[in-house]
Amino acid sequence: MNKSLSLLLTTTALVSTPLIADTNKHDTVNKIQEQVSAWIDIQVTPQNSIIQKMVFNCEFYSATPSIKSPEGNESSSGSYLFYSHNGVLGTVTEPYTTQPLPELTMCLKENFVVTNQDEAQLLFEAIETVYPNYSIFDKDFPKEITKQPNGWQLIDGEIFDDKKGYVIETTPLGKVTKIIRSLNL
Repeated sequence: MNKSLSLLLTTTALVSTPLIADTNKHDTVNKIQEQVSAWIDIQVTPQNSIIQKMVFNCEFYSATPSIKSPEGNESSSGSYLFYSHNGVLGTVTEPYTTQPLPELTMCLKENFVVTNQDEAQLLFEAIETVYPNYSIFDKDFPKEITKQPNGWQLIDGEIFDDKKGYVIETTPLGKVTKIIRSLNL
């Protein structure tokens, strides 16, 4: 009887030891995740602009995550844009190349049209509040607004020998159908 009990206890100990180790490992992983999460800070800043309110029916926000190490060092990897539209929160496309900006088009006020230079200027300035141009190369570049057969070009700088900016596609009545960031105007 003692032999059977001894064998049973030995077998139970051998089988349960990995379970205890896995539980301890899982607890340790959770504790590390909790500790590192406490190092992360996210600064959310509403973009408040009267020009945005004149053109867009969305609210825009920038979120900047940063990591603060236990030694007190802080690092950030940039900021990210968000919009709030009719109770829906979404991320705003960050244009790094020539590409459509569907969130801006969707966020335009229903009755907003671009039929003349002043309305194009208003749209240009509203876009710049969402996507500020921080390039030191474009600091002294004169902004240009040109009427095109199917809309407008809003030029805010140069990259190599090409102009860059926004292509605004409109209907004949000035309704904006598409906003595109372009690096080759």
